[in-house]
Amino acid sequence: MKFVLVILPFLFSNLILLGQEDPVFYPDTIQESIEEIVYQKIEGLDSPPEYKGGQNALITFLTKNLRYPEQAFLDGHFGKIYVEFIVEINGTITGLHAIKEVQGAPELTKEVLRVMSLIAFDKPAIREGKPVRFKMVFPINFDPR
Repeated sequence: MKFVLVILPFLFSNLILLGQEDPVFYPDTIQESIEEIVYQKIEGLDSPPEYKGGQNALITFLTKNLRYPEQAFLDGHFGKIYVEFIVEINGTITGLHAIKEVQGAPELTKEVLRVMSLIAFDKPAIREGKPVRFKMVFPINFDPR
């Protein structure tokens, strides 16, 4: 039994190393096809996901749609919220969640998730000429100053 426990991590690490470059494997998901692999590094991609109109258009969209929650503002809460999500091959966002929040200000996180859920990318990430899923981390800064 000790032999099996020692060898299993070695086998799993080799399986990940033998797979495509830079994929993210979720242990609770069975990887049945290449479409389920999620890339997270720009290196090796032909192109990253693109928002319609580019990065400036995305910043404009966020600026117009994000609202500083009144209670958070009155309580003096500020800081960065980091959200993580996957840009699917059709440009939609899945798996949206906060990975870093402003302590004591859940309303800031709720607002960021509301607005980020409205976003869709015009073009997915491309690798070797084919669309691929791509994990992104995006910071949103709330600062009244």
